[in-house]
Amino acid sequence: MLVGSTELYIEGHQKANLAFDDLPTDGQPGKWVLLKTNPTDAAQPQLSQLVRLITVTNTTDPVFNKNITHLVWEDEQALKNEFDLTILSVRGNIVPATAGKTYGAYFIVEDSLNTLTTAELNAFSGLPAGETVNRAGHDGSDIHLFTLPHSSTVPMVYLEDEDETHQYNLPEIVLEEVVYDTTTSSWMPKPFTEPWVYTNALVGVNSSKPTDKHFTLDDGSWQRVVGYQRTGDEFVHRDYAMNNGITIRFGDGEFGRIPDKGKVFRVRYRLGGTRRSNVATDTLKNIEPKISGVGVTNPLPSSGGLDAETPAELRQLATDAFKAVTYRAVRPEDYAEAAERLPWVQKAGSAFRWTGSWLTAFVTPDPKDTVYLEAEKVLM
Repeated sequence: MLVGSTELYIEGHQKANLAFDDLPTDGQPGKWVLLKTNPTDAAQPQLSQLVRLITVTNTTDPVFNKNITHLVWEDEQALKNEFDLTILSVRGNIVPATAGKTYGAYFIVEDSLNTLTTAELNAFSGLPAGETVNRAGHDGSDIHLFTLPHSSTVPMVYLEDEDETHQYNLPEIVLEEVVYDTTTSSWMPKPFTEPWVYTNALVGVNSSKPTDKHFTLDDGSWQRVVGYQRTGDEFVHRDYAMNNGITIRFGDGEFGRIPDKGKVFRVRYRLGGTRRSNVATDTLKNIEPKISGVGVTNPLPSSGGLDAETPAELRQLATDAFKAVTYRAVRPEDYAEAAERLPWVQKAGSAFRWTGSWLTAFVTPDPKDTVYLEAEKVLM
């Protein structure tokens, strides 16, 4: 096959074996397959390319009167290399995968798990179950938070928004309200409702409305920080514990809807990724948990895994608005930096001291080309 080809004929009637399983709501159905050469000569390179079939037609070869199948794939996957048909195979057992591990958890809003029945608690099926941390906003509004288990040690998986609807990557997470089904003794999605929708900010260019079922993800963990034993009971105080971890934040009633008290939610999410997940071809050999009779490998190298940006990278890539001189100082180092803007100062130090009724900032400059501070030098 030549470079740029978008169709192929294969032996036999194979339409039943190539049923479409990629069914986008706003696009043409299709199926991803792998075109791969299997050279017997070690000097000949092995070639592979993923293509998305959009037409599979059983037909007959008019010359040899044999059954054949006509495959057509999208123009976006036109062949990038020439493929030798004598050693070509078409593999249809391809499934998309993201690096990481899927986790799940349940939590109840503004209430205690003790309010649930034994049957309802058992229906969590061993998944972590918790309660939201509840805080009052600056205007007295309710804020409900829930930190994802294990997220303090493993990063969240974010996926590129393929349809470019958003201007940010999307976390691989599903959050839905559930109700207990006595028939199946399990938690089921609440009838006639859709999962809550992730947004990168509840307030912004497209702020969430009071009735929008939106949530966002904050950095850091809200969890138990101390407990007090009193008359057989334990009073637990939960607060912001550390900057590691990912926390679900619901709306406050003005920007995003407040979930109802006592409602139970189920969250499924992926943790993993990072640059370490970019592995070479045929590196993956196992699937966890193991499934009898099922093997796995990656016929193509994985890509797209990135580490979180460092503070230095954030400063370098930040927009000019964040690089502008603000002409304000809050921390001691801010006062020192302001002094170092003076042309005659090569270095400055600053410290806060209590001077009776308030803190006073003391700044000491180190002038250039001299070992002492001249009287006429002023900090302006």
